[in-house]
Order: sequence, then structure tokens, then C-alpha cells
Amino acid sequence: ELVGVLEKIFTSNLFDERFCSLDGLDEAKSITQFELLDTLSQLPINLLITSRPLHLLEDNVPTADHFSIILQDADIERLIEEKVRQIPTLKGLLANDEFKTWVVKAIIEKSSGMFLVASLQLDMLAVCVNVHGLRKAVETLPIGVEAMYQTTMVRVEAHSQAATAKRALTWLVHGLKSLKMDDLRYAIAVDPETFEFDRELLIDGPTLLSLCCGLVTFEPKSKLVRLVRKYYTAKDFLEPYLKREDPDPHKMMASTCVARLLHFNLHKLEDEENYFDIFDENPFFLPYSDDRWAEHSHLSVALPAPTRDFVFHCSRFPICNKDGDFICTGSSLHVAAAYNFHELLEEWFHPSCHPADGSQSQFPPPSPPDLDINARASDESTALILAADFSHAEAVRVLLNVEGIDVALGDRDGWTALIWAAGGGSLEIVEMLLAVVDMNHASSRNVAGCTALMLASSHGHVEVVKGLVREEASFISECGEALVEAAWGGHQDIVETLLGVKGINVNHVLKDGITALMCASANGHKSTVEMLLQHENIFIDYALPSGRTALAYALKAAKHDIAELLRSHGAQEPSADIYKNFIHNDSIKWWD
Repeated sequence: ELVGVLEKIFTSNLFDERFCSLDGLDEAKSITQFELLDTLSQLPINLLITSRPLHLLEDNVPTADHFSIILQDADIERLIEEKVRQIPTLKGLLANDEFKTWVVKAIIEKSSGMFLVASLQLDMLAVCVNVHGLRKAVETLPIGVEAMYQTTMVRVEAHSQAATAKRALTWLVHGLKSLKMDDLRYAIAVDPETFEFDRELLIDGPTLLSLCCGLVTFEPKSKLVRLVRKYYTAKDFLEPYLKREDPDPHKMMASTCVARLLHFNLHKLEDEENYFDIFDENPFFLPYSDDRWAEHSHLSVALPAPTRDFVFHCSRFPICNKDGDFICTGSSLHVAAAYNFHELLEEWFHPSCHPADGSQSQFPPPSPPDLDINARASDESTALILAADFSHAEAVRVLLNVEGIDVALGDRDGWTALIWAAGGGSLEIVEMLLAVVDMNHASSRNVAGCTALMLASSHGHVEVVKGLVREEASFISECGEALVEAAWGGHQDIVETLLGVKGINVNHVLKDGITALMCASANGHKSTVEMLLQHENIFIDYALPSGRTALAYALKAAKHDIAELLRSHGAQEPSADIYKNFIHNDSIKWWD
């Protein structure tokens, strides 16, 4: 997506000169490095890339200029001078210039010219209280990044708050988004057994940084906390190191998140209107918990017990879409469907097959009270509608196997499970639903008048469109509408599919008064216009009651190449009134 955005920017006429900088190419995976170079080298830009030497990639950009940036001893010396000024004890111990020169030389040699290693080494020396101790510490400094990290973790493990430090490092290694200092402080201020927040366990930012012994940095402007990263990043080292002690870090993280949600009773939200106020009043770690609790749960080796218990007790949990927009409040059934906890749905509706603990227990797992497969959330969504909306095929499959499910129900705005699935491009779900719904339900419309076929066509989901039009006779009345939607977006493959439907009305006029040929002409989709003009039933001079034709729309939108194409196919010139009142009238737009 990002490359697509860059391509649009750099191929536009917005700028006379175009520059792009890509830092740390070496930190990407090997295949990504090649893909980025291949893509960016095709763009009309001046490109600056910084990286460790990557000789295998140089042949991919043979016309590029390569130059080396060499770290000088003086650069390391300046770093040491700056760090010494920040550490009072070192400043005093290095008052002797001769001794200071010896220390600086030793650090330069043992850091192998790497800023990160030199910085960590100085952090190690900060604990020295006399010259003798400092000399011994310098002599035993580890050499290289790996050894430096190992030694740093020995220091972390040595102090009484090692568990707190490692919990913080775990959040920074496995966190699903960047954390601000206060988010991290609140995430680790929890009881290690219950995961409940305890204000008395809060520690301040400087103390937290100190506990992590230089492995963590704080950015004052953004307030973000990050692991140090250069060449061989702290994350590369810490991920396997921490997993030796806790092989399932996401279990702890998911459990901490749901405990935070329970702390504010979000599982039984009393007033939907106050939902966002809760986050405004409690900004630390609560928004992260709400955004990421389910994802951490799915990344766990097995579904964490606190997550299972949390979902079970949800009665009015606020469900949001992927963009963070509030959708509705729902019960445990709706939460399990919306967040794809299909294993819970399976246990609740088919308990004999799936004991809660995975054993062969003769006792079925508990299910939520008043479990109703067609129960409605606050916006009238059913569990099936939510599962389809969020594109969770596994949850849809489980729900469709429950006796009594009504697949034709719609939410408050008339969106059925099929409409949501088609609009979202979920072919697997569409096919599952088409296997059980009748054609009347498949052709149902939402409040805005849109069908599943129209939405799939509008959003460019060609495989879904192909799946929906297999039963041509059932969808023939919708194909003309869908064709207008596809032409508007320039979805050529969908236009081609729909034009292949026998009996389609290629001149269909949507309720807002426009045909497929008019849409394609006004939006500049020349290939789509050419395809439409080849259809035997196309009426090139079809005019709306206002007198506007496809040629009038092309001229109004200044799509002169399309205007000439239409003229070459015999399109009649618009009337003088259309030229005056529409084409040359700057006070109105073509879509008005």
C-alpha cells in the first residue's frame, strides 16, 4: 500500500523534483530488500539509501553511485565525552587526562567502531565508584554486539527488579504497536499472578530506563519507548533470550490487556455514549488493551484462560472495526464472532466435541446464559453478521452449522451477512453463504439500496462477482446496477465479467441518474469505455432527462481522449444548451 501511495505521488505532476530517502535497508528481510530496490528504482525519483554494505544488492542498481560512510575514532570520542558529562561519577573518575585517554582508546577498540556498543559499555562503567574498579571494568569489557548484550542482560538479571525489567523488555519486543512511556509503565504495574493493575507498583520513567541497563531509549518529543537498534538490534537478541524463560509471551500480554478492560468494566458497558470518554479519562495503556487484546490472545500458544473468562462474561462489550470505529455493544456470542474466537463458539454450540480443557472430560464446558444463535447486538447485528463483516471464515463456518440460524437477517441498516462478505471481498464466506441462502435473500438490499453484487462490483472484488453471477437468471436484474458501480471505479475485469452475463442491461440508469458509459467517460477510464462500446446493445447517445450524454460528461471532465473515442464511434455532439449550461458552466461539477 505504501509503495502504491509513493508511486502515485512520484508519477504525478505535483513536484518539479522528487527525492526519497530510505534508511536502514539492511534491517529489512532479504526478499524485502530486493523487492524495495526493484520497485523504487523504477520510479522517477532521486533516491538516497543508507545501509550496511550489501554487496549482493549492488547489481540491482548498477547506475547508482555508492559511497562509504566511515566511522572515525573522533566520532566515538565525541559520544564518550557526551556520555561522561551525563554520568557524574565517571566525570570525576576521568579527571586525569592520561587515564581518560586510556579509557577512551579501550572503548574504541572494544566497541569495534559501533556507537551502540560504545554506549552500552559506558552504561556498564557508570556503576564504578573508584579508579581501581573502573580500570578493572574497562579491562573486562566484552567485545562485539552479541557479547555486549549478554553482559548487559547479566546486569539486568542481577538486580532485585529483574522481573519488572524483563516484563518491560517483553512488551517492547512483542508489542503490536509502539508504546509511550506511560503505556509501558502501566502495562508492567500489574500483579504477576492475576494481571490486575496495582497503582503502588508504578515506577517512574527514569527508573524504568535504568532497570533496562541501556537497552531501552526514550524519545522525549514523541514520548515513545523503544529498544536500541543498530546493526544487530536488541530485539534480535532479546526475542530468543526472553523466550527461554517465557515461551508464550503473548499469553501474559493478552491476560494483562483483558485485566485492564475488566478494571474499567468494559465487558458490561453501561452507556455507549460514554465509551470514548472512558479512554479520554484513562489514556494510559487502556487504548492499547482495547485495540490489541484479541490479537495477543490469538498469538498465544493456546487461548489464555483470562481471555476465555473475559469473553464468557461479556454482556455489553463495545465492538469496534479495524479502524477503531465503534460499531455496537454485544454479548459474549457477538464478541466471540467479531474477534474470531471460533473455538469458543464450537465449545458452546457443540460441547460434546470440544471439552474446555482439551481433555476427554464427560462434563461439557460452560456456555453463556441464554445463548441464542440469532441474538441481536445493539445495532441489530447477529453473530453471523459480525463474523462476515470482520471476514472471519472459521467463525462463519461454525455458526452456519448451528441449528436454527437465520442467515437472511440484516442489521439496523439492512446489511446481511452476505452483503458484508461481498463488500469485504471475502469469497470463501460468500460461497459458504450462497450454499445456504435462497436467491431472494441473496438479492436483498440494505437501506441504501445496495445489493451484495453491487458492493462487490464497486469495491473491485472480481472473484466475488464471478461467484455471485454464476446463477445468472437470479441476478440478472442486478447486473446492470453492478455494471455502473464497476465502471465508476474502472474495474475492467469486473466490467468484462458482467458484460458476459446474457441479457444484462448495459444502459441501466442508477437512481442518481447515470449509466456505466457515462461513469467510465467522466472518470477517465478509457479501457472500460472501449469495452462498453464493443457491446452490441450499448446506446452511445443515451441521454438523461437533462440532455446529458456520455460525450457531454467526457467533455465536462476534460477527458478529451475519451471524447474523441466516443466521436469515432458515432457519438452525437451535445446541444448548444448542454455546452452552455453544463460543459462550460464552471459553477457546477460533472457529478452535480
